[in-house]
Amino acid sequence: MKSNGLSPLGACKSGVDRIVKINRDKSKGIQAGFIVINKSGEYGAYANQRDFEYAVYSETETNILKKSKSVF
Repeated sequence: MKSNGLSPLGACKSGVDRIVKINRDKSKGIQAGFIVINKSGEYGAYANQRDFEYAVYSETETNILKKSKSVF
């Protein structure tokens, strides 16, 4: 996913927003989510539905389950 200078969260949100824009009603019946990490190790996640979770492991964060932000 090419982010065009966006943050990882911004890139994820952009992808989900495109899906929702195509057909908002249909997108309510599916789960679409993205997780992005950049070269600096920054990460972000975004989904169209709540409860999209992802795990993080790094030197500062270990075995952490996080919930992404979402449209609905």
